[in-house]
Parts: sequence; structure tokens; C-alpha cells
Amino acid sequence: MRVLIIGAGNTGLQLGARLSALHHEVVIVDNGREGVERARESLDALVIEGWGAAPRVLDEAGIRESNLVAAVTGSDEVNILACAYAAAVGVGHKIARVRNTDYFEGWPGEGLRGMGVDRVVCDVEVTAKEIRNVLRLPGTVEVAELLGGRLIVVGIRVRSGSPLAGRRLEELPRFGEPSQKFRLVGVVRGDEAFVPHGRTLVTTGDVVYLAVNTRDVDEVLDWVQPSRRRGSRVIIVGGGAVGRRLAALLQPEMEVVLVERDRTRAERCSAECRGVTVVHGDCLEEETLREAAPDDQTGFAAVTGDDENNIIACLLARRLGIGLTVARISRQHYSPVISTLEIVDRVVNDHSALLNAIMGYVRGGHVRASRSLDGFPGEILEIAVEKKSRWEGRRLESAALPQGAIVAALQRGEEIIIPTGQTRLTAGDVMVIFSSPEAVARIRP
Repeated sequence: MRVLIIGAGNTGLQLGARLSALHHEVVIVDNGREGVERARESLDALVIEGWGAAPRVLDEAGIRESNLVAAVTGSDEVNILACAYAAAVGVGHKIARVRNTDYFEGWPGEGLRGMGVDRVVCDVEVTAKEIRNVLRLPGTVEVAELLGGRLIVVGIRVRSGSPLAGRRLEELPRFGEPSQKFRLVGVVRGDEAFVPHGRTLVTTGDVVYLAVNTRDVDEVLDWVQPSRRRGSRVIIVGGGAVGRRLAALLQPEMEVVLVERDRTRAERCSAECRGVTVVHGDCLEEETLREAAPDDQTGFAAVTGDDENNIIACLLARRLGIGLTVARISRQHYSPVISTLEIVDRVVNDHSALLNAIMGYVRGGHVRASRSLDGFPGEILEIAVEKKSRWEGRRLESAALPQGAIVAALQRGEEIIIPTGQTRLTAGDVMVIFSSPEAVARIRP
């Protein structure tokens, strides 16, 4: 497939690297010399310097021969115009990244589709949802939504006292209903990450990934983590678009306090965020955070546009005894450093969240969606079972998946099924496959 990427920022470069690794032909357009040079140095791709919405530049980049256009610059208008031109010349698939939520919600989103944009991906929405999932499920090290939010994959560290500790997977069904509501699909043990099998022994200290129906996730986590405390309160630092959207997502189920140091923006938050307590003050001043009344039952998310301030705010929150800290980070190179030093409980990277939202659409074919995890190498794929495919009518145990791949769940109509080896596949099912990097390329529907 020939893919034309508009924008050589972090998102464009990461997308280009992913697609090149999947052996797609990649072309990148950017109007900044620095971005162009970075793309030429780091990617096996044709790189063209020029304005990404200019028909002349797009024609030079071969837009008419492209199968997909992904416009991911920092300008909503450039992205929309590039997709509109792509639609006009007959490109089959068009993705536009937008930051202004007015383009994403309600009528405007439909309007963009009328202009030829097949998929609108909003930075604010995907980042806020990633952080929401972390705050809703304290005790997890990673959370991924799949099947339109009906399924959740959670990573947890196995502690002493967990019924998983010291058990082989084949032993779990004897524990009754809780153990039958999830599938353990990945294990990270030290520097080793692997897809388990029935004889796999789970040990204390392992990070394990569980696939769970969203409606059952609290019950399952309470069972596998007997000492787990559910979150009921959260402090959000930063009243920008991400902070306001995060507050709106959390407010129906949690007590939310939003801290913003700019008075005008704080007043806007008070007007827009119903049911949310807004505190006007500097998040880097201990007195301000104390006013928000933190405790070890409180979650904390620093989501300003400044990476360093977000990290420092989380460090201060930890000192005040807050139980869970989450930092929004834009610089890709910060994430592994923060995780290694364990100075923040969780990091959510804007570009990684955005990339996950894009990749499923890019893969196409039988693959409905695709996303990566921070803590486990490989991918999670949503793959449709087509009529007359080699999977139709087979039991999972005979589906001949490559070693290193496991079916985490099935969607059948509106039903989410946590399968066993005896589960029979039918046309129309959507399989969620958890796969190591080596196995991804060998999965054949």
C-alpha cells in the first residue's frame, strides 16, 4: 500500500516508522526544514518539502497514486484541506488529525466526512480517554480499550496474596466465576515478555495482561488484587482542552477537582465543567494542592501543556500522599526515562495515544483496529472472521494461530465472549488477538 503522510512531527515520524516496518511504501510531506531532515535521516521514505495543503506539492508527492492519506500536522486546517484534495482526486482512504474539538463533536464531524475525511482523530479526545481509563482503574500499570470500549486489556503487577500468584493458568477455572471472566494474554517477567499457555506459572512480581469485558473489570480486579482500593476522587491539574474533556469524562462517576493557575481559564472551567470543583492556583505551590485536599484515595493527573511542570506536579502530589499520579507527556524521549526512574506512576504520551487511534484504520483488510502497549512488545489486533475464511466454523484450539499469538476475546453481535479452546468461530465474529512482534506478520485469516 502507498501511504502519503502529511506532517513530519513526532506523530508523522512514528507513523512512518510503523508503516515502513509493515513494508508499506511511505511518502512524507512537511514544510519545515527540521522535520524534513529528521524524516530523511530516520525513515526509509520519500520526503518532500512543501506546504501540505498545496495541490502542486501533493501532486509532486504522488497523491493520485496513493491508497491512503494521513494528514497529521499541527494545523487542523492544513489536515482538512489535504484530505479534501485527496478526496477530489480519488484517494480511497483519508485520515485527518484535529485538535479543535469543534471539528470532532456533533455536526462538524459529519461535515468533515462530507468534505471527504473518512476518519477524524482528535488529540484531545484520545488523550483524555487514555488518562480516564488509568484513573478509573487504580492498581493497573496499563489500560487499553478495544471493541469500541466493550473490552478492556489491563496490565497489573501480581502481588503476594493474589490468587494468581503461584498458579498455572490451567488451574484457574477451578476458582469459579471470577476466573472465567477474563483471559490472561501476556506476561512480563523482568526483561522477558511472552504470550502464556496453559502450563505457564504466574509468579509474584510478574506484570500480567488480562482481557476483560468492560462491565466485569472491577469485579475481576477486586479478585486478582484483594488489597485494591477503588478510586472515587481525582485532582486534575490543567484547565486546557485536555483537562476540561477529562473532567467531563470522569465527573459522572467520580468527585473531580480541577486546578488552573490562569484566572480567565479557571473561570471558563467553572462555566463549562458542571459538577466539578475548580481551584484557581499554581499547581507547583504546595498550598494550592493542599487546598484540593489530597489523600491516598485520590487520583492525580497533571495534563498541562508543559511536560516538566506535569512531572514536578506529580512529584509534589506524591509527597503529599496521593495514591496514583499520571503525567501527560508530549516529548517521546521522556516516557522511558520517567518509567525507569518510577518518579510518576503512569505516563500518557499524546503521540502514542494518537498513533494507536490511527493505526487500526491504516492496516485495513480484515484488521478492524490495531494498537500497541507501552509495557508489552507487539500488537493487539481486531480481526473480522469472514465467510469462507479458513477460520469460519473452527474451534479456537484448531485455528492454527502462530506461536506467540492468543485470542483474548470475541465480539459476536453485541456480545463479548471470553473464549476457551472449545469456542467455535462464526462468520461475523471479531477476534481480538494479542500477539508478540514475531507472530504479527504470520497471522493469516
